[in-house]
Amino acid sequence: MSNRSGSGSSWGGIALIVVGGLFLAHNLGYIHVGDLWEFWPLILIAIGVRLVLNRRKSGDAPPDPPS
Repeated sequence: MSNRSGSGSSWGGIALIVVGGLFLAHNLGYIHVGDLWEFWPLILIAIGVRLVLNRRKSGDAPPDPPS
């Protein structure tokens, strides 16, 4: 296992709690997100792109295959 400071995993946990809270509040009728609800996959795609770009920037990405 890697010895990391844990700040990245903390933010991931906080994000999951927030997203879960939003789902729960919507299901219980406390909030109405309307048309935004249809675009939730774009949020996942944006998170994935951010993770890939951050990994490339920090040098953790695997090397590009030879041409």
